[in-house]
Amino acid sequence: MSGLDFFFDRPDWWDNAACRTSHPDVFFPTRGEDTHEAKAICAGCPVASECLAGALERREMFGIWGGRSERQRRRIRSTSGMTVHHQPTFEPEE
Repeated sequence: MSGLDFFFDRPDWWDNAACRTSHPDVFFPTRGEDTHEAKAICAGCPVASECLAGALERREMFGIWGGRSERQRRRIRSTSGMTVHHQPTFEPEE
């Protein structure tokens, strides 16, 4: 499931997510914007671990998922031995 697919085909845990009624902009701050509000919502969420696991599996590149930023998720992947994949470059067919 890609990041966009998540919004159209939400996982079962979504109904219990603390963020489900929050504005998405809270979880997708621009560079330098404060992430405390998103992380505070995640801190009280009963499904934050499922959210984080899904973001790690999908290799989410942006946003706060399970209370962690992309930088924090990269650190988790690297310390847990998960392979960090980068987005593939587009190569047109000839």
